Amino acid sequence: MGSDSTTLDDKCDWPLSLKEDYVPIKFLGRGQFGAVYSAVRKGEKGGSRPEVAIKSVAGETSSAREYAHREVAILKILPSHRNVIKCFDVYADDR
Repeated sequence: MGSDSTTLDDKCDWPLSLKEDYVPIKFLGRGQFGAVYSAVRKGEKGGSRPEVAIKSVAGETSSAREYAHREVAILKILPSHRNVIKCFDVYADDR
């Protein structure tokens, strides 16, 4: 079996600004509008860097862009709760 020399970082279709801040760890899954990866933030000081989930949404269609904007708006207003995800950052590119 041949070895694939590309890294997960090479395979992630993330905006450059996101790649500057996070290191992808593992591909978690793909849905209708994009893919989800686990990652850690670069440059965190201290012992452990918390693992985060990063959802990459392909905004090729207006419905995909609308879905992404709606999802971010909802995440921003959700109350803090141990069973609800927290939105830390939102990145976009011109593609």
